[in-house]
Amino acid sequence: MHALRTLAFAGWVGLVLPANAAVVESPTLTLGEVIDHIVQRRGSDRLVQARLNQADAQSAAADSLLAGAPAISLRYQNDTLGSDDGLQEWETGLELPLWNPGQREARRGLAEGTRSDANAQNQTLRWEIAGQLRDRLWAWELAELRADLAERAVQSALALEADVKKRVELGELPRTDLLLASEETLARRTEHADALAAAQEAATHYQALTGRSELPADRREIAAADTPSLSDTHPLLAQGRASVAKARAERDVARSERRENPSLTLGSRHEKPLRGAGYDNSIGITLRLPLGSSAHEAAPLAAAETGVTEAELELAQLHHRLETDLQTAALRLDQGKQTLKLARQAQSLATESLRLARVAFQAGESDLVSLLRARDRALSAERALRERELELNRYVAQLNQAAGVLP
Repeated sequence: MHALRTLAFAGWVGLVLPANAAVVESPTLTLGEVIDHIVQRRGSDRLVQARLNQADAQSAAADSLLAGAPAISLRYQNDTLGSDDGLQEWETGLELPLWNPGQREARRGLAEGTRSDANAQNQTLRWEIAGQLRDRLWAWELAELRADLAERAVQSALALEADVKKRVELGELPRTDLLLASEETLARRTEHADALAAAQEAATHYQALTGRSELPADRREIAAADTPSLSDTHPLLAQGRASVAKARAERDVARSERRENPSLTLGSRHEKPLRGAGYDNSIGITLRLPLGSSAHEAAPLAAAETGVTEAELELAQLHHRLETDLQTAALRLDQGKQTLKLARQAQSLATESLRLARVAFQAGESDLVSLLRARDRALSAERALRERELELNRYVAQLNQAAGVLP
């Protein structure tokens, strides 16, 4: 029934609003598919892939036999500006950077940390998009509901105006009542036009986010649990833990690189001591072991330690905030259920009051003003009930969002 009403509303809006603002429900489209489409549309998947490529590059560097790129050295010396005996020396060397103890393992850990952080970021992006999508969908639902109720109010006002006109022509009511009924119809038409404009705006916002004109059929969600609790699988918590792991990996790298990397140089020397003499050729090996300095080592390691502390504190604060958000969402849902019960009672009373007012008006026992007041109360109560019913579904979606449930 709701699907038919949605389709009818979309077609009705299409007659009044620009065609690109109309949205219709697709019976096969899911929330997950819409999220996938938004991710691809924004290019967020390319950012995640870039970070995964970075992790692959870090892993490949850690698996290399050398700690860095090799270097070639060349030295030439003669005594032309000195004794001028014909001395000539040539030296060539191939410098090979070596790993510090534990440095390769630390680099591998950093590569894995970067990969885990990228995968966690992918889920976080999807969770953030899910929240935006849920908000846009329920904003559209509310706008569509209000437009539907506004149309019903117009039809009711037109019916009342027609009845008053007939009775005025029969001399049962004064002409002022017809003017009053006409003013009521005009007011309802104005409300209807405002509701249509709001529905157009909500549809446009949905299309701007998704790039689609179809609505997913599974947008009414079921609460993940009656008493939801914050799960370790929450995308933001997973992202926070990945950030902590990556910061610790960066600290391990800083520890392993407190000293400059040693290097091994394979070289050859070609010497000619005098003019006319032959070259003496030799091969040598040079091992370079840099000596560390506490003044130079402390700063990078302290910065890495600070990064770990900040990541751990952010994770703790994030956990507290998410717990608060989840409790707030659960409380809002409970309050929504109570409010819905009261709205049903109010709607039932207002409906009965309107029925009695109509009977009294038809019998000539009450005037039109009293009937219009009863009608306004009934319309307000109906609108409040329908909105509370819709908001209850919205609160369920917000609870799932706070719990980290992805569609």
